[in-house]
Amino acid sequence: MYTNFSETIFNKGIIFNNITFNNYANFSKTILYEDVSFNNVIFITVDFKETIFNNKSTFIENIFDEKTNFNETIFKRKTFLINCKVINLQLENINFSEKSYFEIRNTSFIELVLSDFINHTNNFLISDVKILKKLEIKKCVLNNMKFTNCDFSEKICPSPFEKKSKIS
Repeated sequence: MYTNFSETIFNKGIIFNNITFNNYANFSKTILYEDVSFNNVIFITVDFKETIFNNKSTFIENIFDEKTNFNETIFKRKTFLINCKVINLQLENINFSEKSYFEIRNTSFIELVLSDFINHTNNFLISDVKILKKLEIKKCVLNNMKFTNCDFSEKICPSPFEKKSKIS
C-alpha cells in the first residue's frame, strides 16, 4: 500500500491517531501551516523530504520501522519526537529557524544520522535516548545542542571495567 500526501498544503491542523501506513508514506514537499500530530502511528518507510512544518509538530509513541527521511525539511517552530521506536532516522540538510525548538525524548534508535545542516536554534534537546548501533553527526554546525541521560552503547557482554562478583 502506497500513501501519498506529497506536495499537499494543509492550511489547518491535522491529527493522525492510531494509523498504520503499510509500506511507503510520502509527505515530501508538503506544507503544514498549523499544528500536526502523529500519535501511535506505525510507519514502514516514510519520506518528509522538503516538507515545511510551520507550527508545532509532534510525533508521540510512533514506530518508524525502516527508513525515515527528513532531508531538507524546514522546522519553523516546536518539534517533538517522544516515546518512539526508530530503526533509521536521517536528518540531512535540515533548516532550523532561530525560533525552532527540537526535542527528542524517551526514544530508541538503531541508527540516528545528523548531517549537513546548521542549527540556528538554541533549543535542540536529546534526552533519555538509546541508540543501539550508530550515531553519526557530520558536517554540522551545532548551536547549544544538549544531550541528557543518553545511552550510545550497544551492550552485548559485560564491560571489562565492571566489577565482577566474588561469588561464583
